[in-house]
Amino acid sequence: MSTVLLTENSSDLWETPRYLIETIESLWGKLNFDLAADGHNAKYPNYFGELDNSLVQDWRGKRGLLNPPYGKKGPGEWLRKCVETEQRRIRKTDCVVAIVKAATDSKWWHKYVMLATEIAFVEGRMIFIPPPDYAPPMDSKTGKRHFTGNNHGTALVYFGEQTDPDQICDGPIMRTISPKHVREFKLENYLHNCKEVA
Repeated sequence: MSTVLLTENSSDLWETPRYLIETIESLWGKLNFDLAADGHNAKYPNYFGELDNSLVQDWRGKRGLLNPPYGKKGPGEWLRKCVETEQRRIRKTDCVVAIVKAATDSKWWHKYVMLATEIAFVEGRMIFIPPPDYAPPMDSKTGKRHFTGNNHGTALVYFGEQTDPDQICDGPIMRTISPKHVREFKLENYLHNCKEVA
């Protein structure tokens, strides 16, 4: 089997850092299912991988994490599935928390994210963990490889039972969060598994 060196465009395979999962669970409770993962980056023992085609699976009855693929089409179809799942929820405790870029200018944001229960904007830039075969892009000026990082803000979008029943809103409850680990997280700690290339 040949090794494929992934570049910064391989954003569909990047892993959610543990501290972000802890932040999500501190806001909305324990989750138990990763809705878009593979064996390398799944955050929970139960997950839908690429071969499972998560978009055709039933998400009801789960407390799901969704860090959707960020391919050219964007996360619209994934967020539509979040809305549909919330509308057909089986239990009060069922939920989906989606991790998306805070692209408030996008059609998918206004069509689906604004139907969520809560939105938490993450202060600072999130850094996701690259896949094992990641090769940072080459800098044309220096001839060296370097990590460019995430160039978007991040939003955590919660579809589920309202966590504060005393708060009455016409639309999602919005807040800003500042996980201390955003500043402490160093990508270099995770690059040791990445493919060394000349």
